[in-house]
Amino acid sequence: MEWSSRKFKRADKEIERKKIELHQIQEAGRNASWIWKSLLEGRDFLRRKGSWSIGNGAEVDIWEDNWVAGIKKLGRGGEGGIRKVSELIREGEGWDRNKIKEIFHGSVAELITKTHISLINKKGYFVWQHRNNGQYTVRTGYHAAKEEKDSKEEGRICKASTSQDWREVWEAIWRLSVPQKVRIFLWKAVHRILPVNTNLHQRRITATPSCSICQKEDETIEHALLLCLWTRAVWFGSSIQIVPTAYNVRSFGEWMMDKIRRIKTETGSEQGRILCNLGCVCWCIWKARNQHIFQQTEIKYLTAEFHKATQGSITTNIPGTSRGGVRKRFTWRPPPKNRLKVNTDAAFHRDTGTVALAVVVKDWQGNVITGTTATFKTISPLTAEA
Repeated sequence: MEWSSRKFKRADKEIERKKIELHQIQEAGRNASWIWKSLLEGRDFLRRKGSWSIGNGAEVDIWEDNWVAGIKKLGRGGEGGIRKVSELIREGEGWDRNKIKEIFHGSVAELITKTHISLINKKGYFVWQHRNNGQYTVRTGYHAAKEEKDSKEEGRICKASTSQDWREVWEAIWRLSVPQKVRIFLWKAVHRILPVNTNLHQRRITATPSCSICQKEDETIEHALLLCLWTRAVWFGSSIQIVPTAYNVRSFGEWMMDKIRRIKTETGSEQGRILCNLGCVCWCIWKARNQHIFQQTEIKYLTAEFHKATQGSITTNIPGTSRGGVRKRFTWRPPPKNRLKVNTDAAFHRDTGTVALAVVVKDWQGNVITGTTATFKTISPLTAEA
């Protein structure tokens, strides 16, 4: 009895010591220096973004680590006091199916038993899912962290925008006098669910997130519809003459919200036609992009594609104001028959001294023949326009 009592006293002391250590770790996390907090955040980030290939399971936390294929993490308190994956494994035999079914419900239990493990007591290893070989690099870690941060920031901005703002966007999209497929396409673009290469690459469907046309930038929704070199030439050459740049495009949804507001406030009775043109240009850019990828159509001939949906939209309004005081839009005027017209414009960023230049060539029927864009450094807007 005396030996048993001493044993229990030592166990009580050990439990108390563990509680104190746990409390100290928790306090360190809350009151630690910037460096220590950064290390803890880095650890949590790797846990969120990486996963484990199961060996003997001794290193892997059942509830906090990503180790079950198809589930990020189980994220519950320890059921029955178990913490490590090794407690769910029968050494040399595989998963302890009876214990797994006792602890987890049907679908999760099935996913666990389908997860590959080592039968020779081999140690597991961490897998970085953002590289094909599973090895972590600072470069891929930086891009994954930036992507996560941008996603959170975008969510915060979207929440900051009132529900009324987004209601106006949805109403404008669903009221467009365009085919239903164009309205659905715009809805998908605003919700960021178009199958662009970045989205496909994240799901390991494509080998690279790069744009299939310019091969210079990752193909996000913003890049595919607004910022790729050829799409910027299309926008500049369209009858609505919008010039998307990296400075005025944060996300496609916010860009659409801004354009819809401006068109409604600045165009008067023309707003319905211009909003339709806006949606059709987006749709035809997407259609032309798909034809280039899947049908190998030459991209230089695709810049006129949007005119099929916007024929007759070119007007010859004289600059000025109407009687009602509504400002008329400055629109493109066609050249004489069988002639070409070259339009140029430049945007100057004062803080960086960067100039974005766009050139578009159109024929007398308004068809885009070719176009180009370029960037360079200068010292003033006057020099940029020259």
